[in-house]
Parts: sequence; structure tokens; C-alpha cells
Amino acid sequence: MSEIILTFFAAVMIVSSWIATNHFFNPLGIYTFVWYIGLLAATLNWVGFKEIDPYGWIMIAISYFAFALGFFTIVLAHKVINSKYSNKTAYAFYNARSEINKIRKLTFLFCMAAAIGICYEWLGILSTYGGFSGFIKNANLIYSERIEGRYAFSIPYLSSFALAASALAGVQIALTRQFTFLNIFPLILVFLSNLASMSRAGIFMALGLYITPYLILANVKLGKKKNKLVIKKTSKLVIVVLLISLVVFMGTNFIRDIRGGIESYSVPQSDLLNFLQKTGLFRPSLYVYVGGPPIAFAESLKMDRDVLGRGEIPGTQTFAPFFRLLSKFGLSTYVSYYEEFVDIGIREMNTGTYLKDVYIDFGIPGVVIFPYLLGLFVTFLYQHIRRKPNILCLTAVSFLYLYIEMSAIMNIFRLGYYVISFAVALAGIILIKPKESKKFSMGSEHVEFSAR
Repeated sequence: MSEIILTFFAAVMIVSSWIATNHFFNPLGIYTFVWYIGLLAATLNWVGFKEIDPYGWIMIAISYFAFALGFFTIVLAHKVINSKYSNKTAYAFYNARSEINKIRKLTFLFCMAAAIGICYEWLGILSTYGGFSGFIKNANLIYSERIEGRYAFSIPYLSSFALAASALAGVQIALTRQFTFLNIFPLILVFLSNLASMSRAGIFMALGLYITPYLILANVKLGKKKNKLVIKKTSKLVIVVLLISLVVFMGTNFIRDIRGGIESYSVPQSDLLNFLQKTGLFRPSLYVYVGGPPIAFAESLKMDRDVLGRGEIPGTQTFAPFFRLLSKFGLSTYVSYYEEFVDIGIREMNTGTYLKDVYIDFGIPGVVIFPYLLGLFVTFLYQHIRRKPNILCLTAVSFLYLYIEMSAIMNIFRLGYYVISFAVALAGIILIKPKESKKFSMGSEHVEFSAR
């Protein structure tokens, strides 16, 4: 029964957000979808989770409506202040070659920086373990070393440039509707980097940054009438994106297989689940990673915040990379890379959606205020892009959308390589200083792109 209610509510909110913005890929729609998937997995309970208690459901609901309130605040304000602007107008198609060329050069520089770090990493691994076959045999050991903080082959954060390059590649594809080797190269680098350390999170993050700009600008038209050639190219682009997503999924499964580990979860026997498991489309461990975090958050609400890792200064968990940086200057603000584990029934889990870190740092008020501010800020930038698109904002929104897309699993703002890649991408765009007032055809209207 709860699954039906959850599905109905999610459908209503997604449709409502679509009507409000005239666009399916809006902040509230994405937030609703990812939380629906996580909560549905938790309530279906195919592996023996603890149940989310009423208090947990209440806090999840309050945080959701706080985000929705922030979203609708901006949408309504935009309609009042910009009453003459029609959201039904298609996006402008970006054709300023000089701007794109600058972004391509920046992408290339980021790829080269990441490639240096990744080559160094692989040379260390292959020389230590005696080639690729030795690497495969010791994959589980490498994975354990990374988890325990003993992984010593990489140059810290240099591979973050690959994530920044993935974001810029996504921006290029969204604005030019063209695939080039340079656009795909960042994903290859991210895969090689994550393969070396037996990690998968970075691959999913790169894919999110890669496809988000295109989905934001998906309904582009070239003029007053629909251009059949453009529609055809767009259809091909969608197919290519789906193929890349499939390859990424297979790649993450490959990493999971070679690093080992036993999936000893008890899964109900059914023809559908048996088929999905045999084809590799259903992995109990992946199901736990999706359905476990909301339960971990609900269980965290029962625990002492000091036990969970609350620091002396508010924000140490939510914005961990900044406090790790301060600790290098002698301040006692170091934050562990891994969160405290919480019992979810079948195992312990340290990721508890983005709300877990917010709760640890700011308590119940934070669970209400932080989602509201997040919805407010992301929607403001989203509406700004629809009204006056620019490369800097599109890149920033791509990273913030990624935060939303991962919000039902974890707080990725505690990951140093996410914060660094975010900062590097924005700093690079600001430094190259794209020209102002580049006009783009948008039917009978024009819209200006500005880097500021």
C-alpha cells in the first residue's frame, strides 16, 4: 500500500513541476524522482532492511516539502517579475564558435592534467603488482587499501580534473549537439581512474555531469519552425547518450566483479528477479546502495549527533573538504573521509542521504532550512539559464544538479574531488573570459549569453 501512495505522490509532484516550468528536467522533478527511487527500494525491502519509523518518514517529508517550497518560491517570483517572458519559448541554439573553441581548449587542458595523474597512478600499480594480470588478482586488496586510507598510488586530487572535463564536455554537447573524441575522452579518463582505485562513484558522477547540460537544453529549436534535421540529430544524440549510459553501467559492474566481495543478501525468489540477476541488471549490493541510505538517515535520527561525528564548528560534515583544508594549517578541524556507520538491518551503512550530514551538523532545523535554501538557489540558477543562458551558470547548475541527483544516496559535498572539480571548472571558465552579449536565434526572439 505504501508503494502505491509513494508512486502516486511522486507522479503528482513530477507532473506539477513539469507544468510549473514547462520542462521535464527541472530541479523539483529530479529531486522527486531520485528520492522516489530510494524510498521505493527501501519500502519494497527485498533484502531485509529495517523499516523507516514514523518519525523518519515525517522528517523526510518535511525536508522534501522544504525543498519544494524553495522551488515554487522562485518559480512564482519569476512569473510575477517576468510576466512577459514565456517559458514555452524554446531554448536558444548555441553557435558562437569562438566561445566553444575556448571551452574545448579548456577541456583539453583539464584532460591532460588528469591524464598525467592517471598515468602516474597506473604506472605505480602495474609496477607494484606485476602487470595487469597482477592488478586483477589483487583488485580486492587495492579496494581494501582505499577503504582503509592506505591507497598510495595517486597524486591527490589531480584526477579531479577529469570530472571537471566531463562537465565541460557535457556543456559542449548540449550547445553544439556534436560528439567528438574530446567530448568522450573525459569519461574514459574517469573510468581508468576509478578502475585503478576500484571505485565506482566517480563514474556515476561523471555520467551525471555529462548528460545533465543536454537534458536541461533538450528542447532547442533552430528557428520559427521545427527543423527535421535537428530533430533527427537530437534523436541520434539520445541514442548515443543511452549507449554511453549502458557502457558506464557495464563498466561499474566490471569493477564490482573484479574487486570481489560476496553478495550474501537474501533476495525473494521470483522469475523477474532471477532473470534480472542472471543478466546483471539487478545487483543486491547496488539495490542496498540505493535503498539503504534513507533508512540510515532515519536510524541516525535516533542517535546522538556527537556519536555520529558532530564537530565543534557547525558544518564540518556537510562541508567536510573545507574543514580538511583548514586542518592543514594547524586547526583541529580534520574530518574523516568516511562517515560513521549506522545499522540498517542487514548490514551497517555509512551513507545516509545528504540529510544525514546536515542533521549531524545543524540538527532538526538544518533538515528543514538546508533543503529550502538548496531548492531556492538551484531553481534560481535554473530559471536564470532559461531566461538568459550562459556557460558559467550552465556549468554551475550541472554540478548542483549532480548534488540533487545524488542527494538520496549521500552528501557529495563531503567529497574533495567533487568540490575541487566544481571549483576548477568554474575558475577555468572565469579565467578564459568568454565574450559578452553573444546572441542566439530563438524563433522570433533573441536571448543573450553572458559569462557574468
